[in-house]
Amino acid sequence: MHERRRDREGGFSLVELLVVITIIGILATMVTVKVIGAVGQARVTKARAEISEIKKAIGIYLISEGRLPEQLDDLKNPSKNNEDGIMPDLASDPWGNPYEYEKLGSRKFIVRSYGADGAPGGEVDEEKDIDSDHLVEDPKGGTGVAEER
Repeated sequence: MHERRRDREGGFSLVELLVVITIIGILATMVTVKVIGAVGQARVTKARAEISEIKKAIGIYLISEGRLPEQLDDLKNPSKNNEDGIMPDLASDPWGNPYEYEKLGSRKFIVRSYGADGAPGGEVDEEKDIDSDHLVEDPKGGTGVAEER
């Protein structure tokens, strides 16, 4: 009889194992949901920062060339004042779409990303358009962009 009691105390019951596995599954689901949301917000933040950098590069181009570029690829190409180009590694937005550039006048322009859906408009977080006219510089003096106006 003493040996039977020792066998029962030595392991876990099936119910105990199922409870632990269920708790681990719930915790894993909660962490996954948080991580997926953070990835989407990181892409939006990256797009804002890249648009801010493109905006600065266009300003440098305007100063050095005396005019706005006709297209964003002009920032990549060497010119009379920039042997390597101003922004030789100009990339696509975080969703793999090219940034849109539009000249609105001799000194006015807009750079935009159409977000995750790649189409104008969008009302949900990652699908919202991000453009250079609605960026606000980081109030803490950092290099990133804080938010849209």
